Amino acid sequence: TMIHVISRKTGKLEKSFVTGAFFYLHMINQYENENDEIVVDICCYRDAQMLNC
Repeated sequence: TMIHVISRKTGKLEKSFVTGAFFYLHMINQYENENDEIVVDICCYRDAQMLNC
């Protein structure tokens, strides 16, 4: 999974991250904290099996 951070001011790609594969339905929350760190709250799963419940 590739995660890209894009500047809201310039629209330019700031940074990219590679992580293990995961499935999610939607982001819950994301913000930049007082230390200029990006925080992402996301409910993610190893696969899409949760759609079968």
